[in-house]
Amino acid sequence: MTRKLNNPKPEAEVLDLFPRPVFLPDEDPLAYEALHGALTRELDPATPYEKALATNLALLEWEAIRHRRLRDHEIIAAFIDTARERLLGNGSTLKKPAAAELQAARDLCSDDPVRRRAAEAEFQGRGWSVSELLARGYGRRLPVIERHEDRIAEIELRRRRLREEYYRLKQLRQHEREKRATVIDA
Repeated sequence: MTRKLNNPKPEAEVLDLFPRPVFLPDEDPLAYEALHGALTRELDPATPYEKALATNLALLEWEAIRHRRLRDHEIIAAFIDTARERLLGNGSTLKKPAAAELQAARDLCSDDPVRRRAAEAEFQGRGWSVSELLARGYGRRLPVIERHEDRIAEIELRRRRLREEYYRLKQLRQHEREKRATVIDA
């Protein structure tokens, strides 16, 4: 059964039907809006369907950024945990970490190069290389890291296909405009 729409919704209302992204606690909705705006300006969608494709591309890009960030933070957390455990001895996580050990482990990932170098020197002075700590931490969290890597690869593939579809649609629309212009000129 087909229902006739008496008052079709304006384009803006139709586009409002698309779901908004759900933001994690450390995500900035304004950063998503900036990404969406930049992609929309680049793609220059002309129809509601093209706008929907552009929005989907922005959502896929945002999801890829999210998984890269989560993967990277998982690696950093594993690195810090491994370093902290080394400082506490025997790799035990049962002891409550002293503030100094936790800070020394966190300093290995500090944005402050002086703090980072001091922490690296402290660990190297105890016979532990930063690369070794990173490798051990990475290995312990590999299943979680791999899930993010797999998701990123899947998103990249979906994004590439969607972008190809978008450009084919744009080319088709351009071809149709040129055909109409040729007919009108004739």
